Amino acid sequence: MINKFCFEALDRTLRDVMRVESQDSAHKPFGGKIIVLGGDFRQILHVVKNGSRYGIVKATINYAEL
Repeated sequence: MINKFCFEALDRTLRDVMRVESQDSAHKPFGGKIIVLGGDFRQILHVVKNGSRYGIVKATINYAEL
């Protein structure tokens, strides 16, 4: 399971890249590109060093701004 910050970085990067093609793409998730995510997000949690239960759950994709 990847940290939510990686998805947010990918989102910002694709928005920046696709903005060259169309200014509308800057306001769409992932710049308007289709992203397929797979897996069971309820069963796999991150390993957060010295993290509490709250910190681990907050690091998941479910809590991303996307």
